[in-house]
Amino acid sequence: MLTIGEFSRLTHLSVRTLRRYHEAGLLLPDSVDTTTGHRRYTAE
Repeated sequence: MLTIGEFSRLTHLSVRTLRRYHEAGLLLPDSVDTTTGHRRYTAE
């Protein structure tokens, strides 16, 4: 599992863009911690 920062570096997308994509339903993280809101992504 990758943090949003790690996924950002690998995909060359900003963290802000990843958050907006998630909100729009375009690119969903594998999991979101309901307590902290931290997004986790897989390499797939």
